[in-house]
Amino acid sequence: MQFNEAVRGFLSRNAHGPLVDYHLLGEPAALSVPTPEHYLPMLYIAGARRVDDTFSVTTDGIDLASVSMLSFAYRTTEARS
Repeated sequence: MQFNEAVRGFLSRNAHGPLVDYHLLGEPAALSVPTPEHYLPMLYIAGARRVDDTFSVTTDGIDLASVSMLSFAYRTTEARS
């Protein structure tokens, strides 16, 4: 739960540094991301965020006492070219 909450907070503040260097977040990160293949795709989406995009959590929670279901979206009100 601790790492899940930290990731959600970093995403909401557009703080990508700690998300990239997640291994520096200690044991909660090491336990939550034993291998990075399911974590790294999130960084691509976070990196594509524009300043005017609105962050929202679409799904949250922990299933089976160990699997984060954190899902998020960025929304913009203007058309992109």
